[in-house]
Amino acid sequence: MMFLTFNIIGQENIISGSVSDKEGNLLLGATIHWKNTTIGTVAFDGTFELSTSESSDTLIVSYVGFISYEDKVEATKDLKIILASNLSLEEFEVKDRRGSNYVSTLQTMNVEYIDEGELRKAACCSLAESFETNGTVDVMYSDAVTGAKEVKMLGLSGTYTQLLAEKRPLAKGLGSPHLFDYYPGTWVKGIQVSKGIGTVENGFDNIAGQINFDLAKPWEDDKIFLNTYVNSFGRVETNLHLNYPITDKWSMGFLLHGSGNRNNVDNNDDLFLDTPQKTLFNGLYRLFYRGDYLFSQFNFQYINGNTKSGQVNMGLDNPYIVNFDHERIDIYGKVGFVGFENPNKSIGLIYNLTNQKIDEEYGYLRPRDGNQDYGYANFIFKSKPGENSTITTGASVTYSDLNNNLGDFVYNIKEKQAGLFLDFSTDFVSNTKAPSDSEELVVTATDAPKEVSNTFLQNLGLITGLRIDNHNLYGLLVSPRLSLKYNFNDKTITRLNIGRGFKTPYVISENIGMLINNADIIVDQALDMESAWNMGVNFTKELKISGRTVSIIADVYHSLFENKIVMDLEQNSKEIHFYNQYGTTTSTYALLMANVQVNDRLRLKGAYKYNHYEIGFRSGNRIPPLFAKNRGLITVEYEFPRTNWDIHLSTQFVGKQLFPEHRGAPNTLDLTGHVGTTPAYQLFNIHINKKFTDRFEFYLGGENLGNFIQKNPIIDYENPFSDYFNASHVYGPTLGIRGYMGIKWTIK
Repeated sequence: MMFLTFNIIGQENIISGSVSDKEGNLLLGATIHWKNTTIGTVAFDGTFELSTSESSDTLIVSYVGFISYEDKVEATKDLKIILASNLSLEEFEVKDRRGSNYVSTLQTMNVEYIDEGELRKAACCSLAESFETNGTVDVMYSDAVTGAKEVKMLGLSGTYTQLLAEKRPLAKGLGSPHLFDYYPGTWVKGIQVSKGIGTVENGFDNIAGQINFDLAKPWEDDKIFLNTYVNSFGRVETNLHLNYPITDKWSMGFLLHGSGNRNNVDNNDDLFLDTPQKTLFNGLYRLFYRGDYLFSQFNFQYINGNTKSGQVNMGLDNPYIVNFDHERIDIYGKVGFVGFENPNKSIGLIYNLTNQKIDEEYGYLRPRDGNQDYGYANFIFKSKPGENSTITTGASVTYSDLNNNLGDFVYNIKEKQAGLFLDFSTDFVSNTKAPSDSEELVVTATDAPKEVSNTFLQNLGLITGLRIDNHNLYGLLVSPRLSLKYNFNDKTITRLNIGRGFKTPYVISENIGMLINNADIIVDQALDMESAWNMGVNFTKELKISGRTVSIIADVYHSLFENKIVMDLEQNSKEIHFYNQYGTTTSTYALLMANVQVNDRLRLKGAYKYNHYEIGFRSGNRIPPLFAKNRGLITVEYEFPRTNWDIHLSTQFVGKQLFPEHRGAPNTLDLTGHVGTTPAYQLFNIHINKKFTDRFEFYLGGENLGNFIQKNPIIDYENPFSDYFNASHVYGPTLGIRGYMGIKWTIK
C-alpha cells in the first residue's frame, strides 16, 4: 500500500560528538539529523556518530524541553553540542493556571482537556458520570425504568460523537447504550473532548466530535489502588488497581471493578423501581513493552453485567420486568516502531477484536437477544517533512456482524469497510538558530533566536485531511476535514473547523429507552447511512481582571444533515416509525463559558448553552420532543488552607421541553404530566474530599440536593401491558436526593 525509501549510509566520512545541557548532563535520546534529508540518528546514551550527507551540511539537534540547534558543521570536527533549556514552556504554565479542566491555546483543534483532578470532583463512578461537572458534554436520562444515561455533545445525541479509548474507536452496535458504563472513573486518567469534526485517522464515524480517554498505565499508576463507594440507595462499588513492573521494559497491570445495587425503592408508589437493581463485573489486563525502538501493548477486557428493573418484588402475580444480561470481550492493543534512520518517522498498528452478547426482556411481550462480532485494524505512518509539519497517512479496515432480534422484529447488519486517509498539519513557524564560530558548538539561553516579525502565517495553524472509505452497504464515503487556528497573541485565539462525517444507523441499540412501551416498531423504508456536514467557530481568550485570571470560551457550531434517521413518536401513540429524513435536518449550537481563578484556592466556572435543532419529519421540519434549547452550569471549587479539605459545588440548569403529541390516545387515558411543556429545573450537587495522607483519602457528597423529581414519569403505569403504557417520556431525574461516601487507599 505504501513504500518507504531509506538512504544507505556510508561510513567514509563520520562526525561524532555528544549532546548535553549547560550543566554537563548528557541528554539521553536527543535526535540528530541532516537538514532536508532522511539521514539521522538518536543519541541514546548522549553520544552519537553520523555519516555525512552529500546533499546537506546543516545539522539539526533537538531534545524535548530544550532549544533546538541548527548550524553548518565540518565533517572533521568532534562536536560538543550544549543545548539550553527552553525558558518559555508556556504550555505547562497555562495548564497549571487553568486547573484541571481547560482549553489549550496551543492546539489547532478545539480540544478541552479534563485530567484526574477534575474527575475527582464527581461522585463516581463511570465515564458518563465524569461529565456531570463539564460545560461541553451533557448527561441525559433515557427512560424511567432502566436507569440508562445518554451523553450529548453540541446538542446532538451521543451516537454522533466518536468515543475513543487511547485513540482506539470503541465498537458501536449492541454495546452503544452501555459504552460509557464500561469504563469506571478511577480507571480514567485523562479525557480530551474534541468539538466538531475531528481528524481522519480514526474513521468516518464522527459528526459532533470525539471523546478520547486515557487509562491508567502500569508504570505510571500506583502499585495498589483501592476505591470504594456506597450511596444512600444501596449502590456499592469497588475499584482495584494492581500494577507490577516485570523489568525495565516490561510491565503489567490489572484494573478491576465490581458494583451492585439491590434496593427496592419506589418513592412515588407507581409499583416500579425508581432505580434499577444492577450487578457488574469488569476486568482489564494490560501488558506493555517499551523498548528502544519498539513499543507495544496488549489488553484483554471482560465485562459481565445484569440489570433488573420494573415491577420487581412488588407482590404482583404478573409483573412487568425489564431484564438485561450483557457480556462483552475486548482484545485490543498497539504496536509502534520508531527505529528508522530518520527519527522523525514512525509506524504503528492499532487493533481490536470484540464480541458482545445480550439477552434482554422488556416485559414478556418484548424479548430481545443479540450477538455482535467486531474487528478493527488501523495502520498509521507518521513523518515530519519539516520541523513544524506532520503528515499522517495509513489505512484501516472494519468488520462487524450484528444479529439483533426484538421478538418478531429482526434488524441485522453485516458491515465491511476499508479506507485510506491522509492528514497534514503545520503551524508555519520556522525555528532557525544563529550560527556559532566557536570550536565547541554551544547554544545557550543568550543565543536563543530573536522573536521574528508577527506575520499572518507565523500565527496560523492548519490541519487538513481526506479520508476515502468503501463500505459494502453504503458504497464510497468521502470525508474531507479542515481545521484552522489563528493566534492574535499568546492569550487570544480563534479556530475554524469544517468537515463531513457518517454514521451507521443502529436504530434499536441506540434507542433502547423507546423499548419501555408496547408500541409497534415500524421501519417505513430502507434506512440509508446517516451523513452530515459540521462547521464551527471557536474563540478563546485569557485575560487578567483585577489580578484574577479569567478565561472565556465561545463556540458556535452548525450541523447540516444530508440524511438523518428520524424516530417519529407522534404519528400514532401506538406506533414508533423510523425513516430517512424529509427535507433537511439542522442543528445550531452556541456555548459561552467562563473560568475564573479568583485566587490559589477558589475557582469559579459558568457555562450557558443554546441549541436550535430542527428535524425533517414527514409532517415537516420541527423541534423534536423532549429537547431542551437552553442549558447552564455553574461550579464553585474551594481548597481550605492547611487542612487538605476541598469542596466542589455545582448546579445544572435545564430549560423547558416539549412533550410528544399523543395522537390516537383515548380520552380516558390519564396523561397528567405528559402534555404541553415540561418545567425548567435545576440540579444541585456537592462533593467534599479530605486527604489525610498521600496514601489515604475520604470523600462524601450529595446529589440532587433540591430533590427535583419527575413525579409521574410512566404513562398508564397501572396497566403495563396495555397499548398505551410508556416509560420513555423522561425529561429529568426519577430519583430524588441522595448521599454517598467513599475512600481511596494507595500503596505507591
